[in-house]
Amino acid sequence: MKYSLLTLFLVVSLLSVAQNRRNYSKFRDEVYHPVCGWRDSLTAAEVTAEMRAVDTTRIKKHIARYYSDLAMVESQWFAYCGDTNVLRSSIRNSLRSIHHGDDTELWSAAFNYARFHECEKTDEYLDLYLERVPEKYRTSKDQVDLVRKNCRKPE
Repeated sequence: MKYSLLTLFLVVSLLSVAQNRRNYSKFRDEVYHPVCGWRDSLTAAEVTAEMRAVDTTRIKKHIARYYSDLAMVESQWFAYCGDTNVLRSSIRNSLRSIHHGDDTELWSAAFNYARFHECEKTDEYLDLYLERVPEKYRTSKDQVDLVRKNCRKPE
């Protein structure tokens, strides 16, 4: 009887942990480590590695938030490491977030495409951003115009 109660307790505990891992918002702080402002280079590298190690096939809730967070931390890591593959990965994760319903990531995708001077894609995602994201949640029109303008500047 004692062992069966212990076994039952362990099974219920493991199921509870597994269930929490299915909802990104429940374990977000463990892997993303939200901060106010900018991460230092070491933290950006560590958080990028932790976020990339998450098994996304198990996430059933808030997957768009996960991809948005990963895109953000990769963008921050790119600022330190300069590896364009990291920035390309950030764009892919922004697009995954958009695919899962987070239209605010249209801004990040456009901004990062502009860093590569891919102006057609920049314009496409900025236009979608202006179309889909309510004005009260958007960045200023001046910022949108600045991203378009800077995309067309020679490197």
